[in-house]
Parts: sequence; structure tokens; C-alpha cells
Amino acid sequence: MTFEAFAKARVPLLLRTAVALSGDLGLAEDLVQDVLLKTHQRWDQISRLDAPESYVRRMLVNEFLSWRRKWARILPQDNLEVVDQHPDHAAVHADRQLLRDEIDRLPKRQRAVLVVTPPLSGWREQTEYAAA
Repeated sequence: MTFEAFAKARVPLLLRTAVALSGDLGLAEDLVQDVLLKTHQRWDQISRLDAPESYVRRMLVNEFLSWRRKWARILPQDNLEVVDQHPDHAAVHADRQLLRDEIDRLPKRQRAVLVVTPPLSGWREQTEYAAA
């Protein structure tokens, strides 16, 4: 039997076994893919066994246990900071509108000061003309 024929015949069974082990179709597909890759690399030896199906199924179980041990060492943390690289434009617009509304509540002279005042960073190095 060739590896291609073996894989075609056994993938559905291996996938069902992997889903039963992991409970997740995506993880099961990854497990089966990794096991088939390892099986293909050693097919000359595996094909000569009395029950290559059982051997490959055992490889699948061992691979799942290895993955589970690997991911069990990684402890999830709940203090992750979410950094939004692309802020929501609606939120930016809402923030601007909120700022405009607050500025509109100020008396005219205080509003004028906000408009004329230069930015804080580097304003001392600027001339009066450049700051205005």
C-alpha cells in the first residue's frame, strides 16, 4: 500500500479520533497534518508493520499529548494590554465632537485662549510670530 492510498483511506478516521481527543476541529486538523507528515517521512518503516493503522493512531495520541503538555506550561495572563494599532474612526470623531462641545461651553475669552495658545511641546523655542 502506498502512503497516498493509506492517507486517503485513513484521514477521516484519524480526524474523528483527533476531534474526540482535542474537542476542536481546527486543532484536530493540525494534529492529523503533523502526524501524516511524520508518517510520510517514515513510511518505508511504518508500511512494513503488521498494523500500520494502529501505529499511526498511536502516533496521533502521542502527538496530542505532546501538544497538551507543551501548552499546559504556558500560563494565560489576564493583564494583557490591548493596543489598537488602528483606532476606530467613529470613536475619534466622537472624541473630537465631545471636545468641541466642551469648548463651546466655555466663555468666549477662555475659548480664545485655547485657540491662540501654542502647543506645549517646543513652544518656548519658537518665536512669538511662529507660536501665533
